[in-house]
Amino acid sequence: MNKMPHIGITAGLALVILSLGSFFISETKSPTAFIPCGIALPLLISSFISLKPKNLKLGMHISATFGLLGFLAPAGMLISKAAKGALEWKLSTYSMLGMGLICFIFTLLCVKSFIDVRKAKQRA
Repeated sequence: MNKMPHIGITAGLALVILSLGSFFISETKSPTAFIPCGIALPLLISSFISLKPKNLKLGMHISATFGLLGFLAPAGMLISKAAKGALEWKLSTYSMLGMGLICFIFTLLCVKSFIDVRKAKQRA
């Protein structure tokens, strides 16, 4: 049994928790705190779809794509702000870092899983 759908669900739930935590900790209660949920929702849906063995490959590739997007979006924003000298260490910055880290680790695990599956098929 492949563990990646469960890891995808865990990553999606971590993003939801990050969003809710950022929203409730923030004094301004900005709706932008829910940006990680924008990645979490498709990540959760595709990971749940992947629980069926016949949908595993497609669902996990969709999940990996959203994981990659969830890494690239905050990484691009943080790099851009840092290059302009406008990077401020505030709650939104930490939220972006958290989202990027969760998605980066998930994407790496997906790539490793894809490589392992390919190697196993070649051996068989």
